[in-house]
Parts: sequence; C-alpha cells; structure tokens
Amino acid sequence: MAIKSYVKRLNPGVVIIMAMVASACTEDESVSTLTFEAKQAPFTVSIPAKGELKATDEIVLSAPRANRGSLTLAWLVEENSIVKKGQVVARFDGEQHLIKRDKAQLSFDKNQLTKVDTNRNLQVNESSIESQSRVLSQEIDMSERFSTEDLAVYSKNEIIEQLLNKDYLQAKDQFLAWSIGSQSAQGNAQIELLTLKGKAFSDKVNMHQKALENLEIIAPADGIFVYEKNWRGEKVRAGQSLWSGSKLGSIPDLTNMKAIVYILETQASGLKAGQVVDIKLDAYPKQKVSGKVTKIASIAASREKDNPVKFFEVEVSIDKTLTNIMQPGQKLEATIEVASIEQALSVPNQVLYQKNGQFWLFVKSSQGFVKRIVEVGQRSLTKSQITSGLNIGEHIALTKPQEVAGHE
Repeated sequence: MAIKSYVKRLNPGVVIIMAMVASACTEDESVSTLTFEAKQAPFTVSIPAKGELKATDEIVLSAPRANRGSLTLAWLVEENSIVKKGQVVARFDGEQHLIKRDKAQLSFDKNQLTKVDTNRNLQVNESSIESQSRVLSQEIDMSERFSTEDLAVYSKNEIIEQLLNKDYLQAKDQFLAWSIGSQSAQGNAQIELLTLKGKAFSDKVNMHQKALENLEIIAPADGIFVYEKNWRGEKVRAGQSLWSGSKLGSIPDLTNMKAIVYILETQASGLKAGQVVDIKLDAYPKQKVSGKVTKIASIAASREKDNPVKFFEVEVSIDKTLTNIMQPGQKLEATIEVASIEQALSVPNQVLYQKNGQFWLFVKSSQGFVKRIVEVGQRSLTKSQITSGLNIGEHIALTKPQEVAGHE
C-alpha cells in the first residue's frame, strides 16, 4: 500500500521515465553484445605453406662411391655458378688416403722381405738336409760293403754292433727323407700365408691409390650447379666430412620446375593429392603461378635440429614453368585449396563453442540470447561451415552473452 501511494504521488512524467529505464535494463544485454547476421556466401578452406622451387629433373653429383669411409670436402665451386661439361666442381682432401696408402705400401714391402727371407731359409734347410742325406747314403753304402756276419772274422759283439749301426743309418735316412718333406710343407704353408697377407696389403694400396685418383668431381653436362641441402636445410660446405655416395649438389633442368612446400602438422587436415595450389614467388609477387599437389610425406618431421615443430613436406607440380624468371632455390608462398563451396552458411570460429565433440553458438531471439546446438562441416583457419541448426538471417553473438535465456 505504501508503494502504491508513493507511485500515485509521483509526477506522471517521472513514472514514464522509470518505466523506460526498466525496459532498457531488460534489453541492455542484447544491446551490449555485438552480433552478426547469418548469410550464405562462397566458402573456401585453404592451407598456407612456404617453400622453394626445385627442378623436376636433375643430374645428381655425389661424393666418389669407390672411396670407402668418410671424405673431407676441400673445395666446392660457388653455388649457382654456370659450369661446363668436364669442369671440376668439387675436390676432396686426399691426405688420409695418402697416409693410409703409404702405410699399406710399407706393410707390403715388409711382407715381401719376410717372404724372401722365409724362402731363403727354406732353401738353406732343404740344402742342409739333402747334404746330410748324401753323406748318410755314403755311410750306408760303406756299411753294406764292409760289414760281415762271419764269426771267424769278427766277434759276436762286433757283428751285433755293425747290425745296430746299419739299422741306425737306415732309420736316420728315413728321418732325413721325412724332414725334407716336412720342411717343404711348412715352408710352402708359410709362403702361401705371406702371399695372402701381401695380396691384402696390395689391395689396400690399390684401393687408396684409386681413391687418390677420384678426389675430383667433374660436371657431366653444361648447366647451373646447385648445392644439396640436408634434412635440416643446411647446405654442403668446404671442410665438411661426407660419406661415400653422399649427394653434393645437382645440375638441374631449368625447363621443368616443381615446388617443395612445408605445411604445419596442425594445419594439414584435409590435405590430399590433386588439390589446386596458388603460388606466389617472393621475388615476383605479382606473377601468378598455379599447380597441383602430387606427393605428400607420410610423416611430419622437424626442419630444425632444436625445434620440435613438425611439418609435412609436400611436392607440387607447376602447370607452366616460367623459364625467364624461375630458378631452383627461389623462395615462395603457397595456398593449397582444400575445399570450395559456392554457397554455404558459415560463421567465424570465434563464435563456436565445443565440448565432447558437440558444437554450439548463441543466437539472438525475442527472449534474449539462446544456446543453439549446430552441426559443423568444413572448417578453415578462420571460419566453419554450419550444415544444420542455424537459419539464414538469424543473428549470432560475437562474444559469449552474460545471460542466456534458455536452450533450444
């Protein structure tokens, strides 16, 4: 009653103002929250990438394959130099091979001396045994000629002594015959072993000599020499140790180019072969170049040693090579078109909320903002396609409202 009497005493104008303020308070939430109208428009999903140009066909130049172990690169022609067929483009240090060759040659020479010495000793021993054998033959012959078993001439003990001496001489003759065969077998075995060792040393000498003769890399054709990069993006350089067969660089065919681009692992969703790629060369940003995805790496990998961020390496074929401006190694930016829809209802990603695989947004209604469950189709880095749950012309809150009227 007190309130009613108080209102009656108020000026009618004041009552109207109070009613307007109350109405404004109920609408304050809707007014303060910015919205946008849902409309259909072309919708595209694209992936940004960076990379460089590379020749589709190239002549690869590698470290000498005949050389074993690691090699030190002593000199390398400047990158992107124009080289002629037969020109030396790289040279390796042969100091280690020279030292190893000389050591192997020394071991071979020692082996040969040992072989000669062994052979000489064998001949001396055989000659000594043969000399003993000749003397023994004479002793046996004399023993047989002058020995007798007549008891009238010699006593029984003397006859027994003659017989024993004769047996001894025959046994000694057999021993000397065995010694000649044994000495010959042992000597030949030693010589064969030394021959095998000598061949091993000789092979080492020849191997290192051949390596010394293959320290220079010759250009097999005219062209531009391009350095090779490792998985970290580092180029070969003088003073670097390389294994036999390691790639040094290449002489590319400039008439047919491709692009190698790198895509963040987190942005590679929907990427597949055959997708259209728009390329912009850093040196010629106004020149339009297009291509298609031809190959995608099976796993993502880091591009820098201490950087955990991983990228997918993607190969892109270029529709038309512009030979007047395109060269291997040129930096570029690419945009890969993952999806393209002529007319789609889409919203900014910032207005979408997600939990346990369910998406929703806040739609303006006569009662205020309401939570609306929606289904999402294609998604880009900035927008998402809404396939159901939202109508054309409805207004969506750009930020989360402080109060929600209810759930639809």
